[in-house]
Amino acid sequence: SEIFRTNFGYHFLIVHDRHTFPPQIQVAHIMKQFARNATQQQKDSLKHIADSLYQTLKNGADFSVVAQTESDDKQSAMRGGLMPFFSKNSVPSDMSNFATEAFALTADGNMSGVFLTKYGWHIIKRVAWKKERTDADADMMLNYAKQRNHPIAMAGVEAYAKRLINEYNFV
Repeated sequence: SEIFRTNFGYHFLIVHDRHTFPPQIQVAHIMKQFARNATQQQKDSLKHIADSLYQTLKNGADFSVVAQTESDDKQSAMRGGLMPFFSKNSVPSDMSNFATEAFALTADGNMSGVFLTKYGWHIIKRVAWKKERTDADADMMLNYAKQRNHPIAMAGVEAYAKRLINEYNFV
């Protein structure tokens, strides 16, 4: 690469090897969240609500609208439940069943049933699939890393690098 500067000094990159990136998926989700100390009765009550929402969706309701009005994940709800792309390796181990459910969806538009994570009850819908990264994706990532006051650099490059190493099975 050309020489570039970050807060840590001057850098250039040399490619020694190329490998394929793991597939990535984008889903929208609806979550009925419960507190960590929720009783079984509270969890069951939220499951009943999630089941009801699932039936509403199966009867033709718009997923985005239901997510906006009913999901307890307010950040994604504002976007109709839409979450960023992720790979199986990028999901924390305590949320692996979320990734398992997502990657079990075989086509865009497919919807999961109601399932449980440590945060609550979820329904997810597959939005998009990326089998491989493109050169444009790589350029975007490199340009992002080159930014001089990059927030990731400020928060800790080591943590970011560890996440990428795990996400892409880098050895």
